[in-house]
Amino acid sequence: MTYSLPLIDPDDPQNFIHPEHMTPPPETENPAPSQKSGAVIMSNDEYHAHPSLGSTTIKRALSHPARMSAPSGIRRQTADEGTRLHCAVLEPEELHNRYTVAPRPEDYPHALKTSDDLKAALRAAGVKGYSAKKRDDLAAMVRESIPGAVLWSDILSEHGSGAARKTFVSQDEWDEMRRARDAALSHPVIRGEGIFTDGRGELSFFADVTYSDPGIYGRAWALKARPDWLQTTRVTDLKSWKGGAGIDAFYSQANRLHYDLSAALYLDVLREHGHRSDRFTWVVIDKATLRTGGRVLIHVVTMSPAFLEQGRDKLSAALDRINAWESAPEVYDRQTLIEHIAEPPAYGWR
Repeated sequence: MTYSLPLIDPDDPQNFIHPEHMTPPPETENPAPSQKSGAVIMSNDEYHAHPSLGSTTIKRALSHPARMSAPSGIRRQTADEGTRLHCAVLEPEELHNRYTVAPRPEDYPHALKTSDDLKAALRAAGVKGYSAKKRDDLAAMVRESIPGAVLWSDILSEHGSGAARKTFVSQDEWDEMRRARDAALSHPVIRGEGIFTDGRGELSFFADVTYSDPGIYGRAWALKARPDWLQTTRVTDLKSWKGGAGIDAFYSQANRLHYDLSAALYLDVLREHGHRSDRFTWVVIDKATLRTGGRVLIHVVTMSPAFLEQGRDKLSAALDRINAWESAPEVYDRQTLIEHIAEPPAYGWR
């Protein structure tokens, strides 16, 4: 499949993931694939709009393939927080270019904020004829009649012109971004392994992937992947986790939300581009510790072969369901929209 998208310049070794730059694969019956289109430069929105199947869409098929196009259900506030933390850790040099702290009234205690403030200032200066004026006219009279007066509206206007195309955040949100950045980049494993410093972040990859599993054999699946951080020997995904519990709670969440399926898909797409390592790591920010002050907890979690194999099983099952649904949706529904018999959970009730 050909994609009409801007490609990274292959002549620039800093911008292209080329098989020659990766760890040589072992001698196997499955030699490294030929060079594909490579990494693609695109925004996150452009990536998500691309019609190839991503892990978020495929995971919904585990519930029902008809749910693949459903909204994510992620709250805007949660999504914005994740975007901020990704910028802070993956692109810390971009913090000041993308975000700015909105001015706080308490930082300008003498600024004239309300119409009553403006009228009081004019009255104190002995200016007449302001009583029937509207707010904009009052502000103009203050600027003309009271040298050195500080108007809250002028502060906002000046700050806004200097923050064009930036996103306003609160001081607390700004502090959280800096704390997350400092904690992640000072973690001994992250620092020692060059995670977030050696490699490249948020590059997009597309590939037609085939599988030998029954039910999906012979079909070329147009898949996509956008790893948070890519090294020749590791793929890293940054997770902001609600935290407040032991790391085992994150493992349960990773299983429940099918992070393992995402990992399997990413590795399959990247393998089509010459990536040969199966090491997949989550860097987990404990948001509970981020918000409460004190030490911010960062966990570096690499998937075991068994966890990754489970993800491959989930991916195969999801693609099998998509294939069955697209082939005969009425038959699929007749097989699944039935009366179910509930057995007690294996873990018991005590």
